[in-house]
Amino acid sequence: MEQIFPFLDVRFVAVNDNFDTLTAERSQDGYIVPLKNIMNEVYSRDISRKVSSALEVKQQGGEFIGSWAPYGYRKSAEDKHHLEPDPETAPVLKDIFTWRLSGMGYLPIVRRLNELGIPSPSRLHYLRGEVKSERFASAVWHAAIIKKILSDEVYLGHLVQGRTKNDITSGRMGSAFMM
Repeated sequence: MEQIFPFLDVRFVAVNDNFDTLTAERSQDGYIVPLKNIMNEVYSRDISRKVSSALEVKQQGGEFIGSWAPYGYRKSAEDKHHLEPDPETAPVLKDIFTWRLSGMGYLPIVRRLNELGIPSPSRLHYLRGEVKSERFASAVWHAAIIKKILSDEVYLGHLVQGRTKNDITSGRMGSAFMM
């Protein structure tokens, strides 16, 4: 902040701290904001590690931590970290697997679902009020959705989470499998 901002001709103003790099002097108050920035960064990384650790413990304990349950399931009303079959979508899921086992291709499955007026997973989230974006209001089934469903290990009875891990503290992405 003290070297790069002036070099780039960037002015930093912290309204709550009454700090402005244009008028700041290297007095006692002039160093408060950079010191606060350092402390905030350390605190943010510490919180990130603690949250990541808590989520990893839940995953290893077999608890579901996702935002939405996979298609065909819902979060239990008694325990949101437990999945149970969704009475509305489980029969559709069963039909998808049955049709594929009988030799039906991805596109015919897509056509049948769309012809029957069965909401796609995205549209279902919209209809249930779980997402507000209008772009999901008319979402239809696509072959990629069917392929994803048919290859998802969750339908074999495995709770698969943490396929990708975002290491916020270093900005790196990596892969990890949690069952």
